[in-house]
Amino acid sequence: MTAIRDHQRAILAERHVRTVSERSTDAKAYGAICMKLPILVHQAGLAPALHHVAQLSKTAKREILDHLAEQLLKGGLLQDGTKDGLLRYSRDANATQVLAATREVQRCLQWYRAFAKTILQVEPGEDE
Repeated sequence: MTAIRDHQRAILAERHVRTVSERSTDAKAYGAICMKLPILVHQAGLAPALHHVAQLSKTAKREILDHLAEQLLKGGLLQDGTKDGLLRYSRDANATQVLAATREVQRCLQWYRAFAKTILQVEPGEDE
């Protein structure tokens, strides 16, 4: 089951990153947040990290929230697959739910990082 879900994560992440690369002038900014967000989630926690990203000025950087919301919706952890639904869930969920969501977000972000490196040509530590 987890192998299938991981495959689904990868397919969706690649689609998201390719879409950003094809239409966004700020693809490097998106890639930079893909590189930084896993560390931020690990250090600060899920809700603070996601809310920090929501406050960033560049739309391309905030777009990762919509993508993660769609991932969590497909993974069955989120009922409202929007950025606002993800932010609300990260604030209001109980400890068990937050732990599950954090694990899922980190698993998804592994794929976003990989595709940001290969598709967007962004390296860790690189800023837009």
